[in-house]
Amino acid sequence: IQQARGLADLVDEKFGIELECLEHISTLIEHDVMNKESILKAFEEMEQNSQMGLLVLGGTSVYGETLSIQDFSGIQDSFRGNSAISYTYEKGLLFTVPVYSNKNVRYVLYKFYEKEVLAEIFGISCYDGEGNVFVMNREMEVVVPTKDGEMEQSLFSNHVTSFEQIGRELTIATATAEQCEQEGEEYFLFVAEIGTSDFLLVGTVAKEVVSEGISHITILIWWVFGLLLL
Repeated sequence: IQQARGLADLVDEKFGIELECLEHISTLIEHDVMNKESILKAFEEMEQNSQMGLLVLGGTSVYGETLSIQDFSGIQDSFRGNSAISYTYEKGLLFTVPVYSNKNVRYVLYKFYEKEVLAEIFGISCYDGEGNVFVMNREMEVVVPTKDGEMEQSLFSNHVTSFEQIGRELTIATATAEQCEQEGEEYFLFVAEIGTSDFLLVGTVAKEVVSEGISHITILIWWVFGLLLL
């Protein structure tokens, strides 16, 4: 469970950096709104895997592509003054922040990643690559997939009961784990909430990999203890 929390914190940090960057750009636009296009172009030229834009109320764009409020709930959240992260299945991941004029929200600034690049940008590994990790939303849609994208659907179809149990446990805890078996192999399924969003980190690791890690730690402890006795 501690490993799950640590990995969730890592994803949370990656998401947080994206929002902090947008908040910085938002401040620049607030102080120089007449040059908003030049500011956005300068930052967009440094980005290779994302698109940036500026929306007015209703989702119409004054820079970049127009996005649907129905598709991305975070747009509405940012018009209410909040930084937000939202995902639409088969489209991608959207980061949004408000841009103020005095005390009123004038625009919503966004940064959008298409689904094809999410694993490359936000994917993480665990247990030196021996485990698999992905990010999903509460509707059990994969947001950030694993490299091959096959393991997720196998988990969903074969371990519905485990996911239901985990869902119940997450109502009283921020991370939990279940021991599962598939095709004769035992492994741990772990899930943790990701702080800056309503997403969940999901991971699997073979039981023998975890056991080997514990054995290595035990040997190290005895080795250090032996040195202290010398």
